[in-house]
Amino acid sequence: LVAGKREDPPLDAGLSRAEKLAPSGSELVLASGFDLPGTDLPDRLNALAQRRRPRLVLVTDADAGQLPKGRYPVRLADGRRVRLALRGGPASAGLEQKIAGQLALVIDAGEDVEHIARRIAAAFPRDRGR
Repeated sequence: LVAGKREDPPLDAGLSRAEKLAPSGSELVLASGFDLPGTDLPDRLNALAQRRRPRLVLVTDADAGQLPKGRYPVRLADGRRVRLALRGGPASAGLEQKIAGQLALVIDAGEDVEHIARRIAAAFPRDRGR
């Protein structure tokens, strides 16, 4: 607990449960901001990939990418205050990014839902021959 608030567990801790729930051969779509990946995330994803197909979706808020270059004050969930330095420039929505050694589709949470659904379907096509 931090200042009376429950801390969220890292993502790697939750994936051990997913391994028990998802049968072999299944496809797992993990959509996250990957803010708290945990130190074992690469190992957990590799373990899942042995018998399942993990697909990663990095959910972002591209509006932050539209901010001009500068330093911005930010208050974290635990109440701490930090300053972020942004380089400015266009948002990276629509690109892929490596997360724990795996490619992740980057989507902007502010996009139209139909557009997001089309992008995910195009990025993760059904395998032929099933």
